Amino acid sequence: MSDLCASVNPQDLLRVENMSVAFRGQANAWLAVTEEVNFSIAPSEVFALVGESGCGKSVTAMGLLGLLPRPGSKILQGHAWFEGVDLLALSASELVKWRGAKISMIFQEPALALNPVRTMQSQLREALRQLPKAEADVRIEALMKRAGFADVARVLRSYPHELSGGMMQRVMIVMALLTKPRLLIADEPTTALDVTVQAQVMSLLQELCRETSTGLLLITHNLGLVAHYADRVGVMYAGRMVESAPVQRLLENPRHPYSQGLLRAVPEGLDSVEKLAPIPGSVPRPQEFDQGCRFRNRCPIAKEICARKPTLRSIGEHHTVACEFAT
Repeated sequence: MSDLCASVNPQDLLRVENMSVAFRGQANAWLAVTEEVNFSIAPSEVFALVGESGCGKSVTAMGLLGLLPRPGSKILQGHAWFEGVDLLALSASELVKWRGAKISMIFQEPALALNPVRTMQSQLREALRQLPKAEADVRIEALMKRAGFADVARVLRSYPHELSGGMMQRVMIVMALLTKPRLLIADEPTTALDVTVQAQVMSLLQELCRETSTGLLLITHNLGLVAHYADRVGVMYAGRMVESAPVQRLLENPRHPYSQGLLRAVPEGLDSVEKLAPIPGSVPRPQEFDQGCRFRNRCPIAKEICARKPTLRSIGEHHTVACEFAT
């Protein structure tokens, strides 16, 4: 077991240990796309998972809920302990009982997640179908107001195409929180939203999660959002977790070369755009993964020793990194 898992608080809401996911590739061979992913989330905590596209963030989240395509995928190994139950050991029918009721997910594209031929009220009521309609409507209206809707009645009778992207995303957040889940997974919840709406959406998520002791797994490319709203952050690269730390510690003193590269590529203001230092190259495809450090072909400090598999080890309180040269 890694240092990360060994130091996990037993009171954590979710604890993911050595989780590996595979997809069926050519000649029906299984191809690992994530490898030994470890992280934990405490009640009321916002844990951000960051990295470039193709690093395995969404695959990890979908794997936790059993939403990856079957039979073309499988969990190779690992555990995901949630309230004493290993989610990765549950059957598809057993996972249905946890999704929505205990664990909710906000998907990247609200226009695709919402039913185009049903009103918002109809779709929100479905999340509370166990309750009497009048009681469900009271809860829906209260949460819609919390989400910043001034004209709740109009929005509820609207169809998805009658709402803006930001409004649809806020409806999705309301839908995810209606059942009062213990864990909320938000996969790029602010994609394609303007800066003002991004702030509204994230403030709402943070506020409601802390009020209800809900843990939030935030998957994002936006390090600005991470800096403002996350408590801890995990950095993924090519299917592996390469660094994990409290957010301020990682932003001020990133130890993995990939984390350092991500931060150097973030503009600090209009005058800094020309000074950006993008990471050369691109994330390798799963077919190109090997046992060594997968960042070494893009790393400015790589040595021969990087050809062997790095160990995720502790370099400080709640700070782990997978790099031979990190101290």
